[in-house]
Amino acid sequence: MVAGIGLAATFGAGVTAQLGAMRISEEIDALEAMAIRPISYLVSTRLVAGMLAITPLYSIAVILSFLASQFTTVVLFGQSGGLYNHYFDTFLNPIDLLWSFLQAVLMALAVLLLHTYYGYFASGGPEGRRGRKPAMRYVPPSSSWYR
Repeated sequence: MVAGIGLAATFGAGVTAQLGAMRISEEIDALEAMAIRPISYLVSTRLVAGMLAITPLYSIAVILSFLASQFTTVVLFGQSGGLYNHYFDTFLNPIDLLWSFLQAVLMALAVLLLHTYYGYFASGGPEGRRGRKPAMRYVPPSSSWYR
């Protein structure tokens, strides 16, 4: 879950903004005019890059989480390293680790598909499709004197 949120916040937001800016500045239309398929040229490369990026990042995150739990148990709580290793080896199921990796990859794919869709089909300029009014609704009432 954390991997999906992190991916959506960093890579997904960047992809949406980049593709949306390309759509609004008519760069995607220029690719279509040059007979270059924009979806295969722009979207598929970002999906492949996201899949290539999530693989080592998730692996590093899992390894660091295991090391952090070992450091906390052994150094901070004063338990023996052998006891930690015994319970770690006893209760860590490699199949669960593979399922978590698959879940992170599928969540990354879902996030990337969603963000590339909204970036590719963006419209309306920098203020969006509905203009400024929806954004003004979310201003807290206590700050209404700023307007």
